[in-house]
Amino acid sequence: EVRMGGVVGYSNKYTIDSVNEKAVTLKSSTCDKLCLGGFCGQYNYPCFNNVNNGNVLVDSDVTITGNKLISSTTVVSGAFIGGLNGASTQSHTSKKTYDNVNNGSVTVKAASAKNLGVGGIAGYIRHSAVSNTNNATGTITVTTACDSLFVGGVIGISARNDADGNLSNHNNGAITVSSVSNYDARIGGIFGSISGASKNMVNSGDITYSGSSAGKLDIGGVNGYNYSSRYGSSTTEYDHMNKAKITVSGSSKKRMSVGGCIGYYTPNIDFSALVNKGEVKITSEASCEEDIFVGGCIGHKTGSSGTSTGRMENLGSVYCAGTTNMDCYIGGCIGGTFANGKLYAIATATNSGRVRCDATAVDAYVGAIGGACQAPDNEGNTVTTSAELGSSINCSGTIYFTTMAQWGLSNNATFVP
Repeated sequence: EVRMGGVVGYSNKYTIDSVNEKAVTLKSSTCDKLCLGGFCGQYNYPCFNNVNNGNVLVDSDVTITGNKLISSTTVVSGAFIGGLNGASTQSHTSKKTYDNVNNGSVTVKAASAKNLGVGGIAGYIRHSAVSNTNNATGTITVTTACDSLFVGGVIGISARNDADGNLSNHNNGAITVSSVSNYDARIGGIFGSISGASKNMVNSGDITYSGSSAGKLDIGGVNGYNYSSRYGSSTTEYDHMNKAKITVSGSSKKRMSVGGCIGYYTPNIDFSALVNKGEVKITSEASCEEDIFVGGCIGHKTGSSGTSTGRMENLGSVYCAGTTNMDCYIGGCIGGTFANGKLYAIATATNSGRVRCDATAVDAYVGAIGGACQAPDNEGNTVTTSAELGSSINCSGTIYFTTMAQWGLSNNATFVP
């Protein structure tokens, strides 16, 4: 077991008002668990007002053999690396990790790992909500072959699941992932995977994925995978905003879900507003054996509950040229939503970005707002764009150009053959 930090390896007390200026490098090790951070390896109490300015590196002669995630208050096994902290296992649900800043790069080149969580601030957070935390200039690069992969500009994995969630976190660092994962891969500008509420998140760091996943692939400008919990109405113009470019040229054997704000999410989540200003692009090198979902705000939404979004606004281009053995769903705001008979309500959906599909698929569903979506239970949606089928689209089945009539509106989108 390795717990390693620029200031402290393991802390069971408050960690506050500290600065690390030095690089933290693990050159060689074989262990079943690794917690490594620029400031602290593992901490079990709240952490706030700390700054890391040193680069974090896990080099290629490191192997992590453990294959279980964190349980109770102990890191059972796995690898968790962060610009500030490796992992937080505290059980204090009322305490938060807040006002922390990372300025150092995080590079993970370990030869192999089982569960791998990497974040600009922390690789894993168990109960502590994260607020007012900034990965200011720290780039994230991950090349390690692993089983399950979680990468976030702020947090790799957040396991907090309640209504008093994560607030006002920012990422400015570019994220580059080329890992081969044997199971699912989840990558987000703020959270790679989050089981809880979040609000007022902004990502300004480009995300580039060229790896391969033998499971599902979920990538979002803010959250890659978002599960459960609700948040009330926002007092700002957005709940989540992405300003950066997302480029996917890698592959997945199962579902591929890519969204400007949220890659994939499932039941019981309310958002007041999702805003995307960045380009979302699936290149011609990308491939998937199952369905591909691409959306300006949301890639793919499923679940049995009638969740809602007050406003979705996309200003970036949405493009898919990947190859799939099944179907492709591409929309200016949302790629696809299938909610088991429940309505997914959107008060206002606006897309002013270009939507284009050059994919190779069985069937393709292309829409200026949604690729394939159940109609919302309230109208008033607007659309100010065209959606088009590129000249190189190759479908062995049918091309479905979805109309705004599915959303209770006239068809304001333009068909461009």
